[in-house]
Amino acid sequence: MTEKKKSIGNEQALPVDIMIDSIIEYLETKDINKESLLLRVKEQSTSSGDNRAKKAANAIYSVITKSSALNRAIVKNYTPESFYKLSEADKNVIVMSLVCLRFPFTYDLLFAFSKLLNIQDLVNKQYINERMASMYGSNLSLEHGIEAAMKTAIDCKFITRDKPGLFSKGTNIVTTSFAKEAWIATFFELNGRKSVSINDLEYEPVISYLSDLEIDWKNSKILETMQDYSNQVVICKLKL
Repeated sequence: MTEKKKSIGNEQALPVDIMIDSIIEYLETKDINKESLLLRVKEQSTSSGDNRAKKAANAIYSVITKSSALNRAIVKNYTPESFYKLSEADKNVIVMSLVCLRFPFTYDLLFAFSKLLNIQDLVNKQYINERMASMYGSNLSLEHGIEAAMKTAIDCKFITRDKPGLFSKGTNIVTTSFAKEAWIATFFELNGRKSVSINDLEYEPVISYLSDLEIDWKNSKILETMQDYSNQVVICKLKL
């Protein structure tokens, strides 16, 4: 029996500044004006097709409004003003976490990058193409999906395009425990882990996108923890 390939889900680049503004709008009104969102996407779009702009706007809307532990934690812990005042790096990580939770294709791409970036400085795009094709099949949709996900990852400073076809790790210096938790929660949920020791997180390649793992675990906002038999702090589930 042929193994069923995973779904790409989104083939449009998602402008990070529009997503940040949409989060702030959602915190203020508990909704996002779809007409205004579409207009902003069209203004920034480099393509002439209305259909692509509509798909991108719909994707952004679903990223911000999808019910998840992270979305609910954002609403619970931030006002429009306090979210706006976050550093660029913290907002980048929160946005990327939301995108990955809505479209795991992007997470798979970042995971593929991280496995090599943990042992070498540069990654060739051909390697990424091959890794993603092994999971999603090789076709035009895959090419579009990779280009879109990479653009969002570059805009969020998770990866940097050093020269055509060569990429390195980005430069986010995350400061808040919340943003760090957001990315760890993304890893925890999308990797299907039942538990993970916080001492083992540093050995997970995809966690290396965070600049450090200094987190106030006693006051965690997204992840629930417990002590295991050896008194290590263990992430056991996401807060509902």
